[in-house]
Amino acid sequence: MKIIKNVFSTEFCFIMFVFSGAFKESVNIPIDLSVLFLGLTLIGTCVRFIKKPFIKKWHLMILTIYISLLMIMLISIMFGTYTEDSMDKIVKFTLLTLPTVILPMLFIQGKKSIEKLFIAISIIGTILSIASLPMILNPSSMFVGFNDGNYMGLARLTGASFIILSYFIIVSKKRFKILILPFWILNIVVLMSTGSRMPIVALVIAGLYLLTKVFIIKDSKLYIRKKAMYLFVTLIIGIIAFVRMLTLGMFDTVIYRFGTLFQSGGGVSVSTRIERYKASIEMFSDHIISGVGIGNFGLFHDTKGFGSYSHNLFFELISELGIFGMIWFFIFISLFVYVMFKLSVKYPLGLRITTIIITLYFFLNAMVSGDINDNRALYFFIIVLAYMSYERKELNLNKKEIAI
Repeated sequence: MKIIKNVFSTEFCFIMFVFSGAFKESVNIPIDLSVLFLGLTLIGTCVRFIKKPFIKKWHLMILTIYISLLMIMLISIMFGTYTEDSMDKIVKFTLLTLPTVILPMLFIQGKKSIEKLFIAISIIGTILSIASLPMILNPSSMFVGFNDGNYMGLARLTGASFIILSYFIIVSKKRFKILILPFWILNIVVLMSTGSRMPIVALVIAGLYLLTKVFIIKDSKLYIRKKAMYLFVTLIIGIIAFVRMLTLGMFDTVIYRFGTLFQSGGGVSVSTRIERYKASIEMFSDHIISGVGIGNFGLFHDTKGFGSYSHNLFFELISELGIFGMIWFFIFISLFVYVMFKLSVKYPLGLRITTIIITLYFFLNAMVSGDINDNRALYFFIIVLAYMSYERKELNLNKKEIAI
């Protein structure tokens, strides 16, 4: 019954909306799944808002930051070049990205709501992992995506699912730890099999932050948190399974792709990205005030077969939006760092650490792939961090709230 409630919750519909890019192109149905789950999330959010109508000051602060980005986009085409790509990007930002920021501020209701979001990610990641197994066992190409679809989306999702299942292994009761373990292994196996590199690199880097919280130095002695022992045991089991699968050649693609990093120029993917970063800097230098205009990177750069954006959030903002895009990025980073260090101790340490790790994970991914609208998961998790920073008294009206 509890699982059914989670599946039909506003939180689950929202996660389906945010991560729909990982599977919607591979599902042959006559409706846009992003629009469907956005609509269901909107209905659920309105119901909660009607029951408890309030807007808080921190909501207005974050909304101002993202609305200012929309204003900068509009200014960039007013004083620059207007194209169909410009309008497409602005429409997507308004109809898809802004709801990713606004809706969770209104429907998240405490620790249980955050854990529902986590459960939804782990369920979707695990289901897609199971569905992708035939493609891993009988590969038809170098890359593995759900139903031969978006391999990058699948990699990001399974990486996030792996992080969250690690959290549930630590905090769950013993019988649930055993139940979660095979799904935990499955998600990392699928991540390694997709052929995508950056989600793996981001996962490792984000994991380093976990180590700083697992070990405690006291009286010149090194201690390990008791609950973290379960994770280490799980890691040992996972490593044994990984080595066995490695010998079966299941990870040949990703090993090959990491190997290309040590070739001259780092391989086609790396060299192309570096070329784009250089082009972004040139565009910024030539159009320092308003950039080349939102969505117009491709107009000033040859983008045949590789997508018309910088493949780095910072370079995308400065090339297309100029100095205003740069200022916005630093405000965005300042918000990220501020809420990360301001998390309320009311929330369990494991939940705080997991939220920080998964936000870092998506931030690092945003530095090498996806455009402004593709990185909605990053914006969403910053909202979760903000909630855990500002909500020190759960859903009780206080000085920081404006009752409606």
